[in-house]
Amino acid sequence: MSENAVLSVLRLMELPENSIGEVQEATERIVKIKLNTENVRRLGVRPSIGDFVILEAEKEHPIGLIFSYQTRSNIPITERIGVSRAERERIYYEPPAIILNALIVGYLDKENMRFEQELPSESIFPDDQVYYIGELNNVILEFHKGNGGLKLFYIPKFMELVSEREPMKAFIKKLSGVLSRSQFKKGDLINAVLESFKKKERFLKRISDLILILQIIEETWR
Repeated sequence: MSENAVLSVLRLMELPENSIGEVQEATERIVKIKLNTENVRRLGVRPSIGDFVILEAEKEHPIGLIFSYQTRSNIPITERIGVSRAERERIYYEPPAIILNALIVGYLDKENMRFEQELPSESIFPDDQVYYIGELNNVILEFHKGNGGLKLFYIPKFMELVSEREPMKAFIKKLSGVLSRSQFKKGDLINAVLESFKKKERFLKRISDLILILQIIEETWR
């Protein structure tokens, strides 16, 4: 039931200590998340490409799909020259920064207790807390249900952001793992992908992307 999936997410976000990080900056489509490495270790999760996250909000909680990440040291370069890794660990004033880049693929409508694959109307603020839902299979499943089948309206945009085959393969492998344990079949996923591309303009110019993702589905469905 969609309501049960919504409740599981709302319960997760009730506790601030469940946050895996906070928004560093955002546009209406892309959000940069600074990971809280201490919380991530304590929670025993490891957010990676192809995972879903959900953001703090008033009524419409944005759902993001991680498509890349970066790490950078917080120690000035002059302090790192000629210093071993062990010595660098001692002089860290905070852990290295890990930045996750996520595509906003939809939102959780808290008032109506449902998921939508549209952009939320609320703005995303810096410092909004972020929560990991990559292991909540019931949430991922409900987010992709629509009109008796599957919906993946965000796939064309995701492929624009992912320049290499491996990140797309990592995502499809995770998603197919959830779908294959439900009532959905490989054909349902293929149909959802085809429908998502049909909705995009210049469909014929995206044929190569479509062929690529169909090949990846064939390779990764399990």
